[in-house]
Amino acid sequence: TKGYKSVTLRDIAAHADITLGLIPYYYNSKENLAVSVSLKQMDNLYKKVSSVDLSDYSSAEKLYLQTYLSWEYMDEDLEYTKFYYELLETTSAAEVTSSSFNNLASQVISDFKLDISQKQNEIYLTVMKGAERLLLLKRHHKEIDISRIEIMNILVSNYFYNIGLSDEIIAKVIHRSQEY
Repeated sequence: TKGYKSVTLRDIAAHADITLGLIPYYYNSKENLAVSVSLKQMDNLYKKVSSVDLSDYSSAEKLYLQTYLSWEYMDEDLEYTKFYYELLETTSAAEVTSSSFNNLASQVISDFKLDISQKQNEIYLTVMKGAERLLLLKRHHKEIDISRIEIMNILVSNYFYNIGLSDEIIAKVIHRSQEY
C-alpha cells in the first residue's frame, strides 16, 4: 500500500510480524524481496489468465495473449500497479521473467522446433524485458504516445524474430492474437 519507494524493511518486517534480520537473511536486499514479490504476482496473474480458454491458439499466440491479459489484470489492482511501476523506475528488477512466461517461451521454441539454446533464449528474453521496461515507463510517464497493443507488437515481434520465427508466422500470431 505504501509502494516500493516508501516502504522500508522495518515496515515489511512489522507487517509480516517477523524480526527485521530475516529479510536480509533470505533476500539480501529490499530489491531482491521486491523481485520475488513481483515474480510471484506475475505468476499469479498468468494463472488467472490461464483460466481463459485459449485451446484453439498456438503457443506463440498464447504467449502474446497471456502476457497482454496479465497486464490488463494487473491494472485492476491499483496497489500492485503502483508498486510495479515504482519497481520499474528504481531498479532493473523487472528485467527478470517469471517462471510462467519462461514456460510459455520454451513451449513456443519446442512447438516450432526452433534450434535455440537455453543461453540464447535467456539473452533474447533479457533484451525483451529491458525493452518492455523502457517502453512501459515511457508510456506510464506519458513521454511517448504508445498503446499496450503497440508495445506488445514490438516486444513479441522482436522476440519471435530473434528466436527464428518467420515474418509471416509473426504477422499471423499478432493478427490472430489481436482478433481475440
